[in-house]
Amino acid sequence: MWADVFQDWINNFGLIELKNSSRSYTWSNNQEQPIMAAIDKFFCTAEFDQKFPLAFVSAKPRVGSCSTRV
Repeated sequence: MWADVFQDWINNFGLIELKNSSRSYTWSNNQEQPIMAAIDKFFCTAEFDQKFPLAFVSAKPRVGSCSTRV
């Protein structure tokens, strides 16, 4: 349900997703057979896209985790 509301909001404002050019996924559950997903989303308006056609999204390298496994 919330995903539908979010998708409607995106469509109502005519937003365009800027894809991350440096990673195909942004989250992993770090298991032996990992689940990976692209959970970070970046949107812009058509006006922004026309004014800045070379704009892109890239992620900084992962440095590590602050949590410790026991």
